[in-house]
Amino acid sequence: MKPIPAPRSHEGALLAKHIPEETKVKSRALSQNRTIAVMQTIGAVLVVLRHVVADSELLLQINWIFEFRMPLFMFISGYLLKYGSAGYMSDMGGFVRKKIERLLVPYVVISTLAVVPKSLFGGFFGRTSYLSLGSWLHGLIVPADNPIMTYWFLPTVFIIMVTAALALRATRRQWVISVFMAVSLCATLFDLHTTRILNLEGVKFYYLWWGAGFYFCMWQEQIVRFLRLGKGWVCLVLLGIVLSGFAWPISFWVKTSVGILLCFSVGLLYESTKQRFLDHLFGYSFTIYLLSWAVQGALVKLSGSLSAIVPVAWALSLAAGVYVPWLIARFVKRRWPDAKFPRLVVGI
Repeated sequence: MKPIPAPRSHEGALLAKHIPEETKVKSRALSQNRTIAVMQTIGAVLVVLRHVVADSELLLQINWIFEFRMPLFMFISGYLLKYGSAGYMSDMGGFVRKKIERLLVPYVVISTLAVVPKSLFGGFFGRTSYLSLGSWLHGLIVPADNPIMTYWFLPTVFIIMVTAALALRATRRQWVISVFMAVSLCATLFDLHTTRILNLEGVKFYYLWWGAGFYFCMWQEQIVRFLRLGKGWVCLVLLGIVLSGFAWPISFWVKTSVGILLCFSVGLLYESTKQRFLDHLFGYSFTIYLLSWAVQGALVKLSGSLSAIVPVAWALSLAAGVYVPWLIARFVKRRWPDAKFPRLVVGI
């Protein structure tokens, strides 16, 4: 016999009845925003950590842990486009302008500023650059040869977001994203080469993961319910699958998918258990991505005396790679609260 639910109090019923639906929607949106913020923070820390162990033998053993960090960022980008779809549907010009400011302005400005130190101290900052107009233009047009090697992501995600938004606006059909995903999958499986210009080779590969984020946002409730995401034991199972790559080979596709689901599940768990220890980094993941390369490049030289104490050197490099950009962003916010350009350059 099915138990009869306990009746709610008259006051409780009236309170629930009179809570505006808009308030409920905003509450759900805030929760989703915090979950995505956790994923962005995890991704940023993985980017920094990957550079911490870049020249060590450990990287050869645990590189599979970092393989999903860039697909994770693409997944988040696709999720956020769907999440805020009203923007490009109502004002495509404004949408493109914001993406230029958000992605291409720091790409051009910081890449340009990096040319001088990288030409003078190439080994000091990783990839060597040359003081010439041709080299500078080549690094911008061919992101794989940019003075900052990790910046290939910026024009790549810009092209994906703008082409997807244009297609969605033109067709008014969300299935058009599945067409891009199918082309991406076929081109990757059959190893169809495009061109290194504007990293179209990367666009070809990452459209699949970007589209996965877009559709995940559409079917989030069903997926979360089906996979029980956000439960502690589910996080442990997913983590176990990712870590098992150390013992036996797992397909890149499976490993990346599980890694992304793990990050989302951890985000849900973080929110449901009312944790706050990562909150101070929310909104700064892009800044960490943009600026951590310089911090860690400098530490390669400055922490040479600590190289024998590997755990200490790695801990310092990880902390500096995360918190020096964070401090720079907070300084810019306070020093130039109303100045748009400095905030754009540091990714806030």
